[in-house]
Amino acid sequence: SRFVGWLIEQKLYPFEKPQFSRTSEENLVSIERDAFSMDEVIRIFSLPLFTGCLSAERIWVEGDHLVQNHLYWGYVLSFLTGLRPGEIGQIELDDIEEQDGIFYLQLRAFNPKEGRVARKDVKRFKTLSSQRTIPLHPLILDLGLLERVEDLRSIGCPVLFPEWEPYPKPGGEMRWGQPLTKSFQYLRRKIGLDRFDVALYSSRHWFADLIDNSDIKDVTRRRLMGHSAKKDIPSRYGRKQRLTNRDLAQLTTISSPIIDEMAKLLLQARDRASRGELRVLKPWLTPSNWSDYYRQRLFQKARLEARRWAQEGHA
Repeated sequence: SRFVGWLIEQKLYPFEKPQFSRTSEENLVSIERDAFSMDEVIRIFSLPLFTGCLSAERIWVEGDHLVQNHLYWGYVLSFLTGLRPGEIGQIELDDIEEQDGIFYLQLRAFNPKEGRVARKDVKRFKTLSSQRTIPLHPLILDLGLLERVEDLRSIGCPVLFPEWEPYPKPGGEMRWGQPLTKSFQYLRRKIGLDRFDVALYSSRHWFADLIDNSDIKDVTRRRLMGHSAKKDIPSRYGRKQRLTNRDLAQLTTISSPIIDEMAKLLLQARDRASRGELRVLKPWLTPSNWSDYYRQRLFQKARLEARRWAQEGHA
């Protein structure tokens, strides 16, 4: 179907696109995804990207640099928030909010506090239920996510991962998960991950397992995972952005032996950097290292704001 669609775009197939409905017994069956095992998680977070790499370009080779780039945070957030790969690259600085000492990630199409926006500027999510509020695990803060926020805010960059490059679909819609899913194909070869029932998406299953092993209510689980509750009428009432104090306490203290091992690996690298044993690199603070998508989008926005400023008589 995609191939015929490409032929039509290239004007090599001058007919209506056919509707493919038959399948063959030779077609491969789908595989239900499993969560990562403890050993697999440890192997992932033992890689040089997380413990010390050679340079900003050679993040999979062991070295004496700490580069907490978009892939670093992509994996950390995948495991500790259950975010889908396509949800991570669109995060803006203002999507991270603090209330009563707890930091939240607000996944939303746009910030309603700033008024209405053009349809082209609305962030796209898999489903309506994907727009949700996620409390940030303390480990995420200990690893320095708020430092990245402040660094980017200081240079006027409004997005959390300006180096993230989305890929356009044939129709023009952006595919946001590509950088992380592509890197995972390399990562799985690097650590010898040969199970067919695990993929990058298995991090969501892993996060769901953490929730299932706590006392968090099922309705809260669905909200955190971005699953629809439309068939559960009682769960559709009440403030959707707010979790109960009991659930917040569970989420912000949720732990397991695997998280402890993750924290040990990740925080050791941070401690080595603070002692000067690892040199910290932040290439994303240089606009020339931003993705083409964000350079064009943010520079265009800056030009429009400058033009508006001039038109208002401030030139």
